[in-house]
Amino acid sequence: MLKYPIPANVPTIQIYFQGECISVDKYAFIRHSNKLLNYPEIANLNSYTVESNVSKESFEQFILACTDNGIIITESNYPDLLKLCKEFDSQSILNAINEFIMEDPLRQIFLQKESQIENDLKNDQNRYNPHVNQTKEISKKLSEFLNREEFYKLDIETIHEIFKYEEREKCEKEILTFIQNRIYYYYQQHSQRNLQNIGNQNYTDTNDDKSLTQNESQNIDTDNHFDNNQYQNDNNQHQYDNNQHQYDNNQYSNDNNQYSNYNENVNIYSDQVYNQSQHSQSIWSQLTNNNDSQTIKIMLENEDIRSILGLLSHLDFKSLTSDSEALYMALEMFQNLHQDPSLFAIQIDSFRIVPLLFDLIQNVKTLQTDFINTKKSWEIKMQSTQNMISEFEDKAKNFEDVKKQLEIKNEEIQRDLKKLNEAYRKITEDKLPIIQNLEKEKKEMSKLIDSYDYQIKCALAVKNPFDGIISNFQKTTNYSGRLRNDNNGENEGENIENFVKIVLPIKPYLNEENYDNQNGEFSPYNLFKYENQNVIDKSCYYHNLQKNQADEDNWLIFDFNKNKIKLVAYSIRTNCFGESFSHPKSFKILGSNDGQKWTPIDSVSNAKELDGSMKCHTFICKENYDKYFQQIKYLQLDTHHPFTDRFGIIAINAFEFFGDLTKNE
Repeated sequence: MLKYPIPANVPTIQIYFQGECISVDKYAFIRHSNKLLNYPEIANLNSYTVESNVSKESFEQFILACTDNGIIITESNYPDLLKLCKEFDSQSILNAINEFIMEDPLRQIFLQKESQIENDLKNDQNRYNPHVNQTKEISKKLSEFLNREEFYKLDIETIHEIFKYEEREKCEKEILTFIQNRIYYYYQQHSQRNLQNIGNQNYTDTNDDKSLTQNESQNIDTDNHFDNNQYQNDNNQHQYDNNQHQYDNNQYSNDNNQYSNYNENVNIYSDQVYNQSQHSQSIWSQLTNNNDSQTIKIMLENEDIRSILGLLSHLDFKSLTSDSEALYMALEMFQNLHQDPSLFAIQIDSFRIVPLLFDLIQNVKTLQTDFINTKKSWEIKMQSTQNMISEFEDKAKNFEDVKKQLEIKNEEIQRDLKKLNEAYRKITEDKLPIIQNLEKEKKEMSKLIDSYDYQIKCALAVKNPFDGIISNFQKTTNYSGRLRNDNNGENEGENIENFVKIVLPIKPYLNEENYDNQNGEFSPYNLFKYENQNVIDKSCYYHNLQKNQADEDNWLIFDFNKNKIKLVAYSIRTNCFGESFSHPKSFKILGSNDGQKWTPIDSVSNAKELDGSMKCHTFICKENYDKYFQQIKYLQLDTHHPFTDRFGIIAINAFEFFGDLTKNE
């Protein structure tokens, strides 16, 4: 008897199923049954007898669902569950089943194929209604379903419907593997059914002289328990242990002989199953590699195998040209069919692979045509090559004649060249000392010229301390002292910043708002106003970094942008603020082309010439004055100033450069 625990003081209803009585929670059960809910005297309803012919396992699942304990839906219990839902009018459970099926298109097709009562449910308003869209949906995502167990259980016609759609996912190699495994699956199921039939045939009742089918045996032995290969029975049951049957005195007195016959049959069929399993494992290799048409004919006479192999007709073999197994399989089958007309006749009647074979024949014809055309083209090219070889041979003969003439001419040239080399050697030996002396004198003259040019530039710089590169730029570009943002007149010349840009360590400490105003009193571009020589003119550049000790943070950088300068001298004019107001004392002049690596050009430790107001002096560069630099850095280390913050002050009236300019490439 089925048993379900019933809580205390809970109303129950007795459900009678196949002679058994089951007590369940009354209101938990009937709330899922519209039939019982609509019962006129529901309060007095204490029992109900199930009318549907369903299995015990299916009924147990239905009871669990009605008491909110979940439900397991399989292909075996699905039709029974639909019957019970119809009998009890359990719309909520039917909806849950339909939702479970609707989640997966393969599940929809598979369970509906298993159901045998679709016609009984045609009038159900909420019944699940399968349609061809499910096969199309599976076909578009075929690789996701091929390896699922439900797909292997589908009938071949349904699989044909899925495979035939033009929009099917192209996974030909996976389909090929599926067809192979489907053959194995067929033999496995076939073997299990045969083994089950042998068991049913050998369990007989000798007293009544009639066979007991498996279902009848199940009805008789309702309360039997099977555990660890032991079949234990009470007075009316037989016991099976370690391959021996023991029976009561009142039953199965002759079963020893019956069991011996059964055991022998099982052993015989076990060998058959093993052989058949081995046969199924090798069938694919036989279909693909066996040249014995008779063997293949025997296998293909099995209608089920032919139906499975008929799935090959949906394959796109053009995408399998790199898969030798698939291609050779089809070609071998075609070859065997062609050699055996009777086998070919079988295929025309019932084997779906015939369209595939026709396609293969057409492909072979196409390949043959391509081969013939390629061969003709190759023959034409070969003839053309032969003609070219003949022409080349004729030209080669002419070439040999020309080659001989060239060799003779070359010998003459070599003789003349030898004479010339000998004459050159004699001239070189005689004139080499003279040439060497000339080269030496040339280098010395070049040094003298460079030195003379250097001295001239230095002398001119000393003579005219503010008539150098910047001054020359102002003259040649019609520059009239205008600095940037000068709004006092029209643009009469090129902006000075385009020629040389002054880079500062910070914005000036004083008059910071004048930094962007070139007319400001302390603008850095005041350094290029060379005409300001009035002692009361405060126009200069000034900043104070508030430094109390010497470091290398107090500097000005002159960037010549598109040009490079070879600096030989420079002039500095001090400010007009007083005899000892921050006039340059110790400083360095450095050059660079990248703003990172700086090369020393000049160094002054105590510029006495600049100790005073409006003092001017031209300094001659001591090193690297023959090299070009894009940037010139004035690094001030100390000033003529009595106060402690003198290390951060730069206050200069004018700055000029002397040397050569070249384009910055």
